[in-house]
Amino acid sequence: MISFAISPGSVQELNSKDGSFDYISVTPPYAAVDYGILMNQISKSSIVGENTFIVVEYPLRTDMLDSCGCLVKISDRRFGRTHLAIYGPKWAQKKKYVEKTKKRQEKLDLLREVESSASLV
Repeated sequence: MISFAISPGSVQELNSKDGSFDYISVTPPYAAVDYGILMNQISKSSIVGENTFIVVEYPLRTDMLDSCGCLVKISDRRFGRTHLAIYGPKWAQKKKYVEKTKKRQEKLDLLREVESSASLV
């Protein structure tokens, strides 16, 4: 197993390497990171392949995306104050999680629709 410690902005340096990684662990300092920017940089990087798994550690009250490039969120776990988002290929996603995610998205869409119609009145 190869491990890299990367500072913000050094994801671009890894892009020059050949091939993608099978497993990527992301454990940034919570307060110093914009997770939207970080996940965008990772998703556009050549280190992420079709069969890559990414584990992202993040703090409470952080909205993590449902996908990262070609990868989908497989799981979202809480361990005390630490949260882990696990991204991977679609074939690795559990059916129950897919259904749960669809229901959650439907509720969010309905809520947005209600909010937008309420603002028109």
